Amino acid sequence: MGLGFGVAEVSGRGKDDQSKEMQEYFGELLEYDHIKIKHEPAKLVQDVEDRKKLLDDCVSSHYNVYLSVHEKMKSLGGVLRDCSECLKKIEDVDVPDLQEQANEFRKKASQENSTREALRHVYSHQGMLLDILEIPSLMDTCVRAGNYDEALELKSFGRRLRMIHGDIPVVVMLSRDIEAVLEVMVEQLLEKLQSSIQLAECLKVVGYLKRMNAFPSDAVALKKEFLERRGCWIDASLRELGDSLPPYEYLKKITDIYRLQMFDILMQYRAIFYSKNGAVFDVNDPSFSWSYKRMVFYLAEMQTNLPLIEDGGSLASVLDHCMYCGKALARVGLDFRPTVFPMFQDAAHANFERLVQVADEVFQEMIATHRWVAIPSVLNRAMEMSKNQKEEEKEEESAKVLTKGIEPPIVLVEHPPLAVYTNGLLAGFNELRHCAPSAIKDRVAECLRVSFQKLAAALEERRMMNVDADELEVFNKAYSLVASVQLPFLVECFSTIYGSPRTPIIPETLLPSEASS
Repeated sequence: MGLGFGVAEVSGRGKDDQSKEMQEYFGELLEYDHIKIKHEPAKLVQDVEDRKKLLDDCVSSHYNVYLSVHEKMKSLGGVLRDCSECLKKIEDVDVPDLQEQANEFRKKASQENSTREALRHVYSHQGMLLDILEIPSLMDTCVRAGNYDEALELKSFGRRLRMIHGDIPVVVMLSRDIEAVLEVMVEQLLEKLQSSIQLAECLKVVGYLKRMNAFPSDAVALKKEFLERRGCWIDASLRELGDSLPPYEYLKKITDIYRLQMFDILMQYRAIFYSKNGAVFDVNDPSFSWSYKRMVFYLAEMQTNLPLIEDGGSLASVLDHCMYCGKALARVGLDFRPTVFPMFQDAAHANFERLVQVADEVFQEMIATHRWVAIPSVLNRAMEMSKNQKEEEKEEESAKVLTKGIEPPIVLVEHPPLAVYTNGLLAGFNELRHCAPSAIKDRVAECLRVSFQKLAAALEERRMMNVDADELEVFNKAYSLVASVQLPFLVECFSTIYGSPRTPIIPETLLPSEASS
């Protein structure tokens, strides 16, 4: 078995080696002579035997190697059989599906490689990318610090970046953050308009808003927003007045606010939005409707609070403030003075009418219970002494003279109802003289005429009552004083303020001729 394996091993030499050896042997054999050729067969036989012997010795001495090679051959055969079975199984696999998975793997590998290259590129430009990503926070810092020019430069850079690299998600996110900061900036600029700022600052704010194109949809939207925000400044000033001020103080302060702030706002508006060709604003300009609403509110406040002012001096002071305010606002086309005149006329007439009614009521109460008796002459002298001291006594302030040439008749003091009635009307005249519009002359005269009629009716009613002879004499004297002294004096007071009445004020029943009869 071993020899067979050895022969098989020897015979397994390559064909090229055998052919080469045979060629060399035949070449030598052709060079031999006939003697050497004669002995060559025996030599070949001997050589074959030597080789067989050498082969046997080699096999016997390396027997374990041959056995090991044989075992390895058997093991290799088993492996080859397993490989054959695996190959058969592979033949059953769907080759197109495997190819698809391989292509997918190749695609994913390519994507991962691209991502890796992109990350490497990002890492190499890390510093620059961090600077770009900090643009929104840097803009926010500039806005909070009031550095609006720098913020707008960053905004322009971000916009250019969006135009060039608008398909990159990070750039899109960066643009959204910039827009959010711009909204904060717009609101901050508009809040500046709600405070007390001068024209130069208003120009800056409006310039920034125009550069930002904050109101692109409507050409007049910026004008409307400017007026509304500036109007918030007026509203804040009005809220600071509170609700505890008396009407007189409230109207003076609101008039001062309108005179100063309305004038400033409209002058700022015209300086900022004035047309380039110098044309006057048309009626469709937002400033007209805004000014109208503001003046309607102001006039409504005047209409509400003027009737609450019962002092003539305070009413005159408010009128002076209104006239000064109207004169100032007339420079910007808001002369409201003709509108408030009727309000002051009504307020002045209402105050006078109220005091006249009070005098009528007091007179009615006193004449119903008064006893008509003569006052002693001592009391008359005391009255004359009090006349010299009336300027120092606050209690007689209602009897102040209207002019230096008119004094209340002292004789009326002898009849308290007539004196009190005269003092009541003098109080009304004293309040009226501070603010006496000529337009209410006839209304005041009519009010006096009605009051005199009530006075005459009360005296006639009192005459019809049962009184003794002494009281009747004093009553007739008082009645005569009413017609000859009291009412002419009150008419003279009226004439001092308004001049002669157009129609008689004293009722015919109280004329001196009929009184004497």
